[in-house]
Amino acid sequence: MPTVFRPNTHKVLLMNFLKMLTTIVIVIIILIILEFTTTILHTIAPLHWLIITIVIIGLIILLLSQIAAKKVQYAFFDDKLKACNSILFLFKKTKNVSYQNISQISYDNTGFFNRYFGTGTIILDLSRQGAKELKMKRMDEPAKKMERVQEVLRSFQLKTQAQYTEKHRMKDVLDGHA
Repeated sequence: MPTVFRPNTHKVLLMNFLKMLTTIVIVIIILIILEFTTTILHTIAPLHWLIITIVIIGLIILLLSQIAAKKVQYAFFDDKLKACNSILFLFKKTKNVSYQNISQISYDNTGFFNRYFGTGTIILDLSRQGAKELKMKRMDEPAKKMERVQEVLRSFQLKTQAQYTEKHRMKDVLDGHA
């Protein structure tokens, strides 16, 4: 049974909502300042429609980002990581990463929203594979999840080492009797 990590979609929704709300408030403030300081906008009616349009576009973006967040998952099997993500909400992108290609694990929980919501990004360095890195974004308790990933990798390394030792032990036994 694989160990599966997913972003906390409720926290993703809240973070995206707060970011969207902040952006909308800033745009509205700028538009209101422009309305009262310049003659670019002659009536207040176009300003209302512009604000409504910005809010609707923001809600659509919020909905699409929520759908995308629900399709993200990282499954740690005995011998590999399977990272699933959606592209343009229609196509599913799956990336298989052998544990042998992971050279380092770290996490980053900097930033206001990450600290406030207790989330962060787990970073898997894939320099052995030729790729740069795999980022597992918006993970709850990134330090604990990173430790769990390290346990899975240690378990894989111990199994690989035991198989290697057993293989060479059998080879030595067969060579000694032959």
